[in-house]
Amino acid sequence: MEPLFRVQILVMSSGERFPLVVDQGGRPCFDVTAFLLRERRPRGVAFNTLKSHAEAIRFLLTWAAVRQVDVDERLMAGELLSLAEVEALAGAARLGFEALATEIPQRPKARRAKAISIERLRKPRAAAAGVAPEVAGTRLRYIADYLDWIVKERCRKPRRSATGIMPGEVGPLLRARAPKHHARNPDHEREGLSEEAQATLLAAVAAGSPDNPFDDREFVRDRNELMVLLFYHVGLRQGELLKLRITGDHFNAQKRTITVTRSPDDPTDPRRDQPQAKTNGRTHKLSDGLTKRILDHIVKHRRLRKHASSHSFLFVSQSGRPLSKSAISNLFKTIRTNVVGLDDTLSPHQLRHTFNENLSDMFDASGTSDENEKKLRAYLNGWSPKSETAATYLRRRIRDEAQELGVELQEKLGKGSATRE
Repeated sequence: MEPLFRVQILVMSSGERFPLVVDQGGRPCFDVTAFLLRERRPRGVAFNTLKSHAEAIRFLLTWAAVRQVDVDERLMAGELLSLAEVEALAGAARLGFEALATEIPQRPKARRAKAISIERLRKPRAAAAGVAPEVAGTRLRYIADYLDWIVKERCRKPRRSATGIMPGEVGPLLRARAPKHHARNPDHEREGLSEEAQATLLAAVAAGSPDNPFDDREFVRDRNELMVLLFYHVGLRQGELLKLRITGDHFNAQKRTITVTRSPDDPTDPRRDQPQAKTNGRTHKLSDGLTKRILDHIVKHRRLRKHASSHSFLFVSQSGRPLSKSAISNLFKTIRTNVVGLDDTLSPHQLRHTFNENLSDMFDASGTSDENEKKLRAYLNGWSPKSETAATYLRRRIRDEAQELGVELQEKLGKGSATRE
């Protein structure tokens, strides 16, 4: 079924991207566009944040259409949502778009009132959840921001709904119901691959491997293996990898370097959903083997693609056009589905964790001081020198050291008990 609303990316001549929420007829939603242009774009928010706002409002419009809530009509009447509708929207925020139309009743049947707890009301929604709690929380806060604005813009004579809610109170009520981000057990958070899993991955994606999960086309296998190698050996982010170019300021074969640069709203990038380098620019020194691997791919495979000569991006589709973010998602989905022995959470970000944990092993072996380790890790990852992000990538190291100390203590205390006996 065609979605009721979708987000369409507008590319301006300057290279700037702007998200439009459009209906089934392709018509932009005026109020949403006005909100993003007047309230969000002037603040200089990143495109991905702007798009997240658009997706959240798209969710609101879809929810309202499914529940037959005419927001325009309500605002003209001086109202917005009832308390029951606020609760329903908060409960639905965990759903994906596909589940939204099937999980929410279009015409709620009138029935005898029965007192139930709010938590019980939300439980069925949680069972059909399609997004993580923190994502649902962000979604509700963005929706609340939009509703705050539209009430001020459009609701001239606000009045209380049948349940006693003023239009201006809907936003705060939604924020109060947004799921909070709770601290997780560090042992259960995403970490890098084990040594065995690393070996399994590299063996499986090797272009000549009989277990290679990709199709038999040599170009596809060679490209996919090279991308995995760069994620694994260099710790690149997805956006950084997709922005790499074959020009000397990005890839220098003589110096054996690749350089990550930030280039938001790049007018030379034809991709509507443009990948972005989120971290600071930096230069990585490459091994002889990895340098040769990139050169071979450019000469033997990339240059033979039909449209590859029209741009300088390193990684291209079979047609030769710059590779998309969805292609990376499909690549890792194929690996997760077909390669036994890997986590079902395998992603570029998990390989970034793996890179940092392997880096930790090298720091331990070389006796690098904590202060110097922090500086080196910050540079290699593109973080600010003052960033504390390094702690994210040290969980396994800290956990293992703590567990070893725990065992040593148990053995020491055990020996003491045996002596007393």
